[in-house]
Amino acid sequence: MNLCIFNCNSQELKEICGYLIILAVSSFLAPAKVLGLIWNTDEDSIRIETAALEQYVKHIKEITKRSVWEFVAKIYDPTGFISPFIGNFKILLQKIWVKEFDWL
Repeated sequence: MNLCIFNCNSQELKEICGYLIILAVSSFLAPAKVLGLIWNTDEDSIRIETAALEQYVKHIKEITKRSVWEFVAKIYDPTGFISPFIGNFKILLQKIWVKEFDWL
């Protein structure tokens, strides 16, 4: 198996591998996606794409059990990076269930 795509946050290693020449020619200048998260190798930072969630929230007309469940299901977090925030949504779901909100 050959390594086709390589990415790192070390400037030294990029230069040793001739990585900067490859980057100048290719379209890898954008931040890399790793496990559904966006990794900026220059700043060595990880961020989460929230545009889809923001769009969904803007189009909700009425808060129901279904809309909250749909929102929570749209959150993709395979690494557990935002687990503390997801826990708050689960507590909200429990409160909605106790108050017997409608599904629709």
